[in-house]
Amino acid sequence: MEKRDIWDDHWHDLDSITTINPAQIYRHKLLVSTLIEVSKDSKNIIDFGSGQGDMIELFSNSLPLLNYYGLELSKVGVEISKIKNPTAQFFQCDLLDDERQIKSLYAIGDIGICAEVLEHLDNPGYALNNIAKYIKPNGILIITVPGGPMNAFEKSIGHRRHFKIEEIAKLISYAGFDVTLKLKAGFPFFNLYKIIGYLRGERLITDAGNKEKIKISMKIMLRIFDILFKLNLKNSKFGWQNLIVGRKR
Repeated sequence: MEKRDIWDDHWHDLDSITTINPAQIYRHKLLVSTLIEVSKDSKNIIDFGSGQGDMIELFSNSLPLLNYYGLELSKVGVEISKIKNPTAQFFQCDLLDDERQIKSLYAIGDIGICAEVLEHLDNPGYALNNIAKYIKPNGILIITVPGGPMNAFEKSIGHRRHFKIEEIAKLISYAGFDVTLKLKAGFPFFNLYKIIGYLRGERLITDAGNKEKIKISMKIMLRIFDILFKLNLKNSKFGWQNLIVGRKR
């Protein structure tokens, strides 16, 4: 396994940083607003690639009466998630390995979330075929993937590619979903934040190795961009944060 794919190490090293990442906070707010819009009569929410559990923690605060399940490749990610979310259930799962699926959860998901996962995979279409097994007929799948250029840090943590929204629409259609919503969010200030990361190049990787330094810089950036991100357009042809919703056929 390549170093960029060793997620036990990534979540151990980056957990405290990702929780204050302005881009993640912005993305999670988009997801929460979308989830609230589509969650009527829903009971079970499955987070595919649940990381260190931040998203389920946020969702359960907004919609506390739902059941939450997280599927995550990393054992460390699962352990951190269980501590943060004692009422949710987390499982170690490889979406690209048919033998490592949690078959007891097949067809229970009213809503599935797959946020910032597909860009890490060599075969995202295959993963979506496995994800579809967990979603009920007529259930909802919400996906986010990055668009725009890829910076050095994103490459170092396993980004294979960034997507055009039409590419993701085709992939989820092949997996058995009808597209009901496509958003290209984030213009202009989310794009600006990403451009800053791109221009920093390899220095961003070095900074990430210095937890205290990056925590300070992230907190400063969070204060600045928390205000600016409120002015982002939710949908624009220039947006670099892709969000797409599909309904299972």
